This record gives sequence, C-alpha cells and structure tokens, in this order.
Amino acid sequence: MVDKSTKDMITHAQRLEVAGYLRRAISAWQSVILHSGATSQEQEFACDCIVRINELLQHRGLSGQQDNSQRKSRRERVSQDKEAVRKYLEEGRRPEEIVFITQRSRAFVYKCMKEL
Repeated sequence: MVDKSTKDMITHAQRLEVAGYLRRAISAWQSVILHSGATSQEQEFACDCIVRINELLQHRGLSGQQDNSQRKSRRERVSQDKEAVRKYLEEGRRPEEIVFITQRSRAFVYKCMKEL
C-alpha cells in the first residue's frame, strides 16, 4: 500500500508540472525519490518525469536562443516596421489591429502615430 504522504507529494509534483513550474516540479519529484515511503515504482516514475522535464527545459533553452535572433532582426527592421505602421494608419486601421498585425508594442505604434 502506498504511503499517503507519497501520494500527496506525487500529486503536488504533477500540479506544479501542469501549472508550468517545471523547476519546482523537478524539486518535488526529487523529494519523491528521496522519500523513505516511496516504492521503487514511484521512484522510477519520478525519475522518468525528471528526465522528461529536463528535456523540455533544454528544448525551451534552444527556442530561447531563437527568440534572441528574432529580437536582433526586429531591431534591424525598425524603419521597415515604421513605414508599415504608417501605411496601416493611413488606411484607417486602429492601433490595436496594427499591434496584432505587426507584432510591435503599443508604444511603438503610438510613437509612429505621433510622428505622422
């Protein structure tokens, strides 16, 4: 029979994982592994979960590097985006629409509006 506190720890770790608190979830899974009342099956399950979360975190790290390259290219496209925002404003589009279309901030759009 499974110790109640072990069940609680597993539930807590799963909730953290679902909520997106992955590093905290890893810590919770590690505490399941170290818990004296945990069965070997629970410990193996916790190890598998830690491995899966680590792979997800590594994947996010790679996508984070891609985000940095997008930021750099966004800086290079400032003049092009300003022209596009001005064009959309002349067409009569609302600033909220322009933010959605260009993926630029409201501040950027309103700054372009002032320059018109």
